Amino acid sequence: MWEFAGPGGETNGLVIHLGMSGRCGVTTAAQPKVTHTHFALRMADDREVRLVDPRRFGGLRAGPLAKLMASEPLGALGPEPLERGFGGAVLAERLGSSRRPIRDALLDQEAIAGLGNIYAVEALFAAGIFPLVEAQRLHASAWERLAGTIVTVLQRGIDNGGTTLKDFRNVEGEVGRNQDDLRVYGRADEACPRCGAKLVGFVSGGRSGAYCPRCQPRPRTRQVR
Repeated sequence: MWEFAGPGGETNGLVIHLGMSGRCGVTTAAQPKVTHTHFALRMADDREVRLVDPRRFGGLRAGPLAKLMASEPLGALGPEPLERGFGGAVLAERLGSSRRPIRDALLDQEAIAGLGNIYAVEALFAAGIFPLVEAQRLHASAWERLAGTIVTVLQRGIDNGGTTLKDFRNVEGEVGRNQDDLRVYGRADEACPRCGAKLVGFVSGGRSGAYCPRCQPRPRTRQVR
């Protein structure tokens, strides 16, 4: 999100969504544009902010800032896990009545913002929660534990510069390091880093994941604590 002062003093904005492969970089206007450069914003000092997006999953929108914040996609987003006040009660309020598998429910951006498949799978492992249990079966204690692990895995991903499995690069074109710290995602059939049991892969809602059958057992009781 870029914020600009308009000519009449109004506050304007520019939303850039990177999608899965997009990245923004700053360069001089004289620098030749690389392939898949879809947007260039010229600054007063002759530098340009450029959006490069090989897979074209990203996009941008400009206009009055208040209107951008109130309209989709920003206006429809759920709570941000790294903001003050996020916790188990927030998760339970947003997802506690859902019959979807908890991993699938966590990917709903209107319920909770910014949590992708990799981080949802990792957070569930850290919380010891079976990823395919219905969200509505989680007890308050499980929601609280899960909220804590969501914050932990997101912060770890940020500290590691992101997760690069294929396309991801930061604004300087560097790959992330978080893929080296993943406990279960992408490691089906390998040994659990916590107990040594064989990790099990699964597919739900068209998205794959993995879990430990010993650390994240299928619950036998109605409520998951």
